[in-house]
Amino acid sequence: MSLANGPGDSGGRTGWDRYFLNLAAETAARSNCIRRQHGAVIVKNRRIRSTGYNGPPSGHPHCDEGACPRATSTEESGWGHDNCFHGDTEFLTRQGVRRLRETAGEVVEVLTSRGWKQGKIEHFGRQQLLSVKLKRYAQEQTILATAEHRWFIADSHRKQRVILTRDLRASHYLANAYVNLGNVKPSIEGVRAGLVFGDGSCNYHQPGSGAFIHLYGASATDLRWIWEGHPHTSGDRILNLPRRWKTERPPLDESLGYLYGWLQGYFAADGCLSHSTPVLDSANRENLEYVIELCYILGIPTLGIRTTMRQGFGEEPTCIYRLTFPQGSLEPDFFLIPHHREKAGIRSRRRDLPRWRVVSIEETKGEHDVYCAVVPDLHEFTLAGNIRVGNCIAIHAEANAILYSSPEQREGATIYITGVPCFGCAKLIANSGIQEVVTEGEVYQNWKNVRSFLLNSNVRVRLL
Repeated sequence: MSLANGPGDSGGRTGWDRYFLNLAAETAARSNCIRRQHGAVIVKNRRIRSTGYNGPPSGHPHCDEGACPRATSTEESGWGHDNCFHGDTEFLTRQGVRRLRETAGEVVEVLTSRGWKQGKIEHFGRQQLLSVKLKRYAQEQTILATAEHRWFIADSHRKQRVILTRDLRASHYLANAYVNLGNVKPSIEGVRAGLVFGDGSCNYHQPGSGAFIHLYGASATDLRWIWEGHPHTSGDRILNLPRRWKTERPPLDESLGYLYGWLQGYFAADGCLSHSTPVLDSANRENLEYVIELCYILGIPTLGIRTTMRQGFGEEPTCIYRLTFPQGSLEPDFFLIPHHREKAGIRSRRRDLPRWRVVSIEETKGEHDVYCAVVPDLHEFTLAGNIRVGNCIAIHAEANAILYSSPEQREGATIYITGVPCFGCAKLIANSGIQEVVTEGEVYQNWKNVRSFLLNSNVRVRLL
């Protein structure tokens, strides 16, 4: 029975179910998918709340231009093509590193290849994941992602191409994404605060007292210009400075000029160059973890923290932590100490910055709660470690209809679909507040499991 010629009600008119399925079919006509065109309509109290059709987002190539792996896939339609990460996956925001689980439902600014863009962190139910083990020099990390998630890999010519999780292979190199800082002018206040944080002091027994710094050795000559014009100078001591400069790290939403200047000052106090490689040492690991987040915002790559033991003033050895920057990752004029600047000048800034290498891909047991950033138009964001990742370019009709409706509009509603939903969309429907699915058309191999899942999730299903 065709959508256009379905049975009417007792008065001869088209019935409500057929009416809304006809509208879903009209919506499907907007799809440019070369395999199947589907439409969905969300209805509450016989009023249309949202519509959606499958296909790539605006601004992206069409399916037949290579935008969607389904276009060339031989898999049966209806199998899940979900594109998500485990909830503990860390990603970059303008406010620093966050976990997907912790930000579910929030709209945050995420890093993309075109700078900071707004994206909403969505929960996409429970799915099976693959374990992707990565390595970059001595750093290692493992990311749990669905088999269909899109990654960007870079070849030997630095050209990037898209690949799915299941197709990743050992020795693939993942593409980077960094902030383009541009010509940021360092703040002198930021430089001073960074110097005091690293080399200054304060009387911790007098909460109201200010901080101070003692210029000695080479710093008395190399860094005195930074304090020119400061009213509270006594010989080599700079007094009555803000106490917070010593006791607090600046908030990450400070101006870029202040943050860049602070990093310059802190490196001048506690950093050095080892064989032209910039390194920053601290007895407090949290300080270096903060610097890593700061560098994400400034677009400066780092290579992780190493721990060594040193013999301090006491009898027992203590930990010292070292953060390494790639050679050539900092411009020579970043360095305030002349001999640092001379060593750094040996290596010019390189854009072929270190990338993560795939070590292995393994299956995991069971299903996990999964999340992803929904970024309009670009459909990409950046994980911790500056790993550029994408979302599936093709979006199912049901997903589009759900994404463009509010929870209030979906609660207790019915969704009319021109074809039976896949498992991924069934999970979205189950979590959306929709209470009924009305659909028709051919069923696929996995439909029995999908239908059982919906019924067990208290979602009614009617297949006309």
